[in-house]
Amino acid sequence: MLSCSHNAPIHNDSLISIAVEHYSKDKTTNLYMRSAFYKGYVLNFLGSSSKAVVYAMQAYEIAKQNADYYWLAKSAELLEDIMASSRCHDEMLNYAQEAAEYYQKADKILNHRYAICDVASALCNLKRYAEAEALLDSISTVSNDSGLVSYCNRAKLGVLYNSRQFDKGLTLAKEMQKYTKFYQFSIKDSAFILSMELSQKHIDSANVILKDMMLKAKSLNDRGAVFITMIKYYEQIGDYKSSQAYTDSLLKFQNDALESLFKQSTTSVQRDYYTQMSIDEHNEVLRTRFWLIGIIVFAITVALAAAIILRQRFVIKECRLEDKMQEVVALTKQIKDFHLINSRLKSEIESAKASSTPSNDCYDIENLFKEKWQTLDLLCDEYFLKGNSPNTRASIINSIENELEKVRSKRNMLEIVDSVDKYMGNIISDLKTCCPSISKDDDIIFIALIFAGFSPRSVCFFTGIKLKYYYNKRSRIISRIEAACPEKAEYFISKMK
Repeated sequence: MLSCSHNAPIHNDSLISIAVEHYSKDKTTNLYMRSAFYKGYVLNFLGSSSKAVVYAMQAYEIAKQNADYYWLAKSAELLEDIMASSRCHDEMLNYAQEAAEYYQKADKILNHRYAICDVASALCNLKRYAEAEALLDSISTVSNDSGLVSYCNRAKLGVLYNSRQFDKGLTLAKEMQKYTKFYQFSIKDSAFILSMELSQKHIDSANVILKDMMLKAKSLNDRGAVFITMIKYYEQIGDYKSSQAYTDSLLKFQNDALESLFKQSTTSVQRDYYTQMSIDEHNEVLRTRFWLIGIIVFAITVALAAAIILRQRFVIKECRLEDKMQEVVALTKQIKDFHLINSRLKSEIESAKASSTPSNDCYDIENLFKEKWQTLDLLCDEYFLKGNSPNTRASIINSIENELEKVRSKRNMLEIVDSVDKYMGNIISDLKTCCPSISKDDDIIFIALIFAGFSPRSVCFFTGIKLKYYYNKRSRIISRIEAACPEKAEYFISKMK
């Protein structure tokens, strides 16, 4: 953009081609429109007008779709320059008029006036000199911008030369000397002035201009203009031999230029081939990189997923082991409760032995006492055989569960009920008598276990109820006892705390 706006020399289109390729993913955006515009500008500057028109038309159509009057005007202006370099004067006029119209719609007044000058130049190319001069006069009378005035004068100089108004043309050339800060005479302008000087027989002035042109001529077009001017100059001064020599030189120059154009056409196709091959290779590298990145991302995702799954499995195993350990702790507590019960029963048996001789009741107590110790003995023996390694903990837990299942059998529960009734002063029998509504085995076993001193968890274990229902059930039984036999309620309730 900076090179174009400052008319800096451009040697190739490599930079703008990168922008075009980058923004070509969406060819409706403003950025692609601009990159296409400057691609067309560069190609036209490099002499590839046939390629430049493609990008210029793309920018033109996108600007039209977006109703962007400013870029419509710029695109039309670029197409005008391309048509001018291709000598398509009718199309040049059409696009020049469009540029002027769209600049006006975009409220770019100064650009609009410059575009009017271009319209005049297009009319001059079509030999409509009067119209062209009228337009240029209208601009020069309303403008006070020195840059615009110099641009307008340059266009008017060509109109006056082609319409053979040499006197007015030479006057204008002198006027243009005031604007050298804004405008330098081109080889074409100098050729116009030299021809007009020759027509007025101003040989010395023409000679000065000719020498200046020979020093400035660099491009092929400029050199061609110099040859034509020199032919006219020598014809005017009567040196036909030199005139003929420069005519031959001009013909040779034209042949060389034509040959160069053919070579450029061939090398241009070859360059396009290598450019396209380079683009294809670049796209292939991008595709390979894309697939490689995709494979790496997929592999990392699979690895992370596998790691997460393994971690979850490990956590689940740890949680299960923790649950088992909690169960072991709970069962160990129950074993301690059994031990306390057995200790109490042992004390009662010893007291009974000290106060009386052995009887059937004493043997019953002794048998019950030994059976409780047998349960603890079996658990200890199982632990001793299987050790305490983590691998055998599950086996130990199963053994404990099996022994506890034997203890919680209905027969053993009823034995506990009978023992509690027998050794606690017929407390169960008295309760049934005072409170006939409490007669179900489940309720009697529940109360007997509480009388015997079992913890809430142990009672829940033996009766198969949830801990959260234990306190509700105990409260309901206490309420029924208070309602049925208030005179003994305090005694029974005290044994349930």
